[in-house]
Amino acid sequence: MNRKKWLKARRKGIGGSDVAAILGISKYKSAFGVYVDKVSPVGEEVDNVHTRFGKWLETPIKEEFPKRFFAETGIKILVKEAKGMFVHKTDPFVGTLDGLVEHEAHGEGVLEIKTASERQWKEWEDGDVPGEYYCQVQHYMNLSNLEFSYIVALVGKELLWRYIGRDEKFIKLMVERLRAFWTNHVLAKNPPAPAGFTSDKEVLEALYGEGKEGAVVEVGERFTPMYDRYKEIRNQIKELEKEEAIIKQTFMAEMKEAETLILPNGKATWKTVERKGYEVKPKSFRSFRIW
Repeated sequence: MNRKKWLKARRKGIGGSDVAAILGISKYKSAFGVYVDKVSPVGEEVDNVHTRFGKWLETPIKEEFPKRFFAETGIKILVKEAKGMFVHKTDPFVGTLDGLVEHEAHGEGVLEIKTASERQWKEWEDGDVPGEYYCQVQHYMNLSNLEFSYIVALVGKELLWRYIGRDEKFIKLMVERLRAFWTNHVLAKNPPAPAGFTSDKEVLEALYGEGKEGAVVEVGERFTPMYDRYKEIRNQIKELEKEEAIIKQTFMAEMKEAETLILPNGKATWKTVERKGYEVKPKSFRSFRIW
């Protein structure tokens, strides 16, 4: 299946990467973004550098994982291809698995490959796994009727894996929420509210980027409390920005020519930065930062 056909098929149901957004767990996407993708997609989904990087590394990770796993556990594990798209028999759920694994003791399970930068290491510490990925593999286990998953991740330069067992309690709650989303929003053509994500703003701009001259919308009193709250927040932001500026300037006055100020609980730096002249004139300036 080529990418265009895959995207079309995926929009007919809820995919693994949609689940965390619908449940409100995702840090990057909201239920509103999923709704628009299913009902009125804005352009064709384009791979970014992170997704391309992940795809490039998928094959070598699949090849390396069984070797590392055997070296650490003494147990043989076989990585297999998962062909095609999984489609639930009754619910509007779909999923494309990165692969399957055959474990000596546990039998067949789901394989999910991930890549992450070293800055995301904390999300994997002490056996943890990011919530988005937990939702994703539970969705895949529900689709495939399998009992376990391995999430194999290259985090920075370290290859690690997490065994995730099937969680029936979570799956039951997840299925209820996904069904409700599909019925109450997608089928009803009733969009959920945006959730403040950058991706929500990008979707709205893509949908309504060109305004109609002279067009007016009257909303009555329904939005009055929200408008008042917005004005209150803007005033608070101005006050906080001023307070932040006073603190910075107080530190700068204390530092004078010094580059670093040491505090019992942190530090501040005020270092000279050289800016090269490309499209702007070259100049040097001091960059202040509180750590």
